[in-house]
Amino acid sequence: MLLFCLTLIAEAQTEQDLAQGFELLNKENPKEALYFFFKAETSTEESFAPLKPYSLFGLAQAYYQNKEYDSAAFEFADFIQKYKELEKAHSFNMDKFIRKTRLPQITHI
Repeated sequence: MLLFCLTLIAEAQTEQDLAQGFELLNKENPKEALYFFFKAETSTEESFAPLKPYSLFGLAQAYYQNKEYDSAAFEFADFIQKYKELEKAHSFNMDKFIRKTRLPQITHI
């Protein structure tokens, strides 16, 4: 029972981290948002799995807004590779998004 309660608390914390990251992005504070997206992205909670695409996308967005373009490009590419099916399911064309945002040329990985 204690393990179940601890699991619920951890899941709630991960969801709060994700929400906090997006809130900070909306307030144009990407540097602080990075911390929360990274925490959410590295969560090992199985029930958080459906939200993983959002944490990875948020991480990429935070890097981009923080002008860390190489890291943003890496995370966007990881998002595309991992979630191609999600992209198709939601009719969301990430390639167009990347071209639209005009990510700078990757200088190194």
